[in-house]
Amino acid sequence: MKFWPIIHLAISLFILWVCWSLRQLAIQEVNKIVSAAVAALTKTDDEAEEAIDDHEGRLTRVEKDVEQIRTDLNDLPTMANFKELSGEMKVVAKGVEQLQKGVNRIENHFMEEGMKGAKS
Repeated sequence: MKFWPIIHLAISLFILWVCWSLRQLAIQEVNKIVSAAVAALTKTDDEAEEAIDDHEGRLTRVEKDVEQIRTDLNDLPTMANFKELSGEMKVVAKGVEQLQKGVNRIENHFMEEGMKGAKS
C-alpha cells in the first residue's frame, strides 16, 4: 500500500500520455480533413470564377450584338422614307410614261416616213 501513490502517478501519467497522443492524432486528422476541404473549396472557387468569366465574356458579346442590332434597326428605312420613295417613284413613272409617248411618236413618224419612201 505504500507504493499506491507511485502506481497511481504512473497510471495517471500513462493515461495522460495516451490522451495527449490521441489529441495529436485527432489534430492531424482534423488538419487533413480541413486541408482537403480547403483544397476542394479552392478548386470549386476557381471553377466558379472561370464559369463567371466565361459568362461575362458571353454577356459582353451579347451586349455588342444587341447594340449592333439596335444600330441596324435605327438605320432601317422608316415609313416616311417609304412614302418619300413612293412619291419619287410616281414622278419617275410619269417621266417614263412621257418618254414612252415621245418614243412612240418618233417610231410612228419614222414608220410613216418609211412608208412614204417605200411608196415612192
